[in-house]
Amino acid sequence: FVTADRPARLRLTGANQTTIQPGIFPLIKYLDTATSIPLSNQWSDGPFQLNIQFDTPLVDDYGVDWISQINFSEVSETKEKEIPKDSIEIAGKAIVVVGHDKGNLSADQINQFIKENNFPAISEDPFLNRELIPHASLILQDPKVREILKADTVITIGRTTLSRSINEYINLANHKIVIDQKLESVDIKRSADLLLIDLPKIKNYNANQNFLELWKKASHLMGGVIESDKSWSESRAVKTIFENLAHEHEVFVGSSRTIREVEGVIDYQKCSATFNSFANRGLAGIDGNISTIFGIAQYSRKVLGVMGDVTFLHDLSSLLATPANPTTLVVIDNNGGGIFNTLEQSNAPHFEEVFGTPHNRDLASLARGFGHKVIEVVDEISLQQALNNQEDFFKIIIIKVPNRNSLLQFLKDRSDYFCKEFLIGANLA
Repeated sequence: FVTADRPARLRLTGANQTTIQPGIFPLIKYLDTATSIPLSNQWSDGPFQLNIQFDTPLVDDYGVDWISQINFSEVSETKEKEIPKDSIEIAGKAIVVVGHDKGNLSADQINQFIKENNFPAISEDPFLNRELIPHASLILQDPKVREILKADTVITIGRTTLSRSINEYINLANHKIVIDQKLESVDIKRSADLLLIDLPKIKNYNANQNFLELWKKASHLMGGVIESDKSWSESRAVKTIFENLAHEHEVFVGSSRTIREVEGVIDYQKCSATFNSFANRGLAGIDGNISTIFGIAQYSRKVLGVMGDVTFLHDLSSLLATPANPTTLVVIDNNGGGIFNTLEQSNAPHFEEVFGTPHNRDLASLARGFGHKVIEVVDEISLQQALNNQEDFFKIIIIKVPNRNSLLQFLKDRSDYFCKEFLIGANLA
């Protein structure tokens, strides 16, 4: 039987959406698509698992006879890297980048590390602390901006799985340090100049104040760009949700486009509430998001869950249950998989059928069919009203946003305007 996989070189490296498929069926012979072994020689040894590796962006034209181009090899064991544990010295411009999983470290540990060393810090989870530099994934979209903000040393804590712009920025650094407790067992092939499993002591470091101020200026400019655009969009909806959230809530953010909007547009300093955030990162799938929200509600006073329409439909049967504590489920409906409209696949043949996957369903009617309260909103005012209504024990808010086809142009226009203004301010236009 045939399984789909990412390239073998990405295993154990912390790469997004990558798991270890060799050996998951221990009684079946395993074949990798890597080096040449004639497939015909293997038929008599069955049953076997044929693991086909696909590289990004899955849009190249390989021709009709693609199967003849597949190569095969037996899986081989990999060696663990030695993981240094000493205190370290760094110099020049340094920045901390925190992945959503935080490397299995606590928020308090990370925040203390950042504060002690006066590092500028960006995070995939914007709710880590109020001193973070917001909007980093949007700021770094243009390569010219990335070059201006380039760091001598990037200290990455955990896995960065959300934005290509941040990973490309990390790769620019002269010196890369990874801190992640999972290095001992899960991501043992992470690539960096230094791999650590605990937060180190930093010796003799003098923070570069000009570098910090440049990042703050970039963040302030991007914040102004986001604030000035009053058009109704996913970004505006996400911003409205979190700036109107009450203190007692716990927050769950769904996978795919939703979590990237939260990462990019939210400035925690503009949120009046403080709250814990949750997300199913794992392999970045959309399975079981509603179930996870209901699980959080077992132990929380109030819960807010935010997700996209395809994620919602993927776990629709969980609505047979009712959360144990007051819960609001917000669904952003743009009729399909919006994230693919922002990627290379957006111009691929048959995009809508293969990637966009429009559902063409009335989500409100589906949710009401499970007996739940549903509120449909179409603008910022109606969304604020729905969020502020505290009377319902459990309610589902369906947010209708513009068609996905306008999303890529919206994001490009925002990025282009920011880049132009930033380069003028840096005298590099």
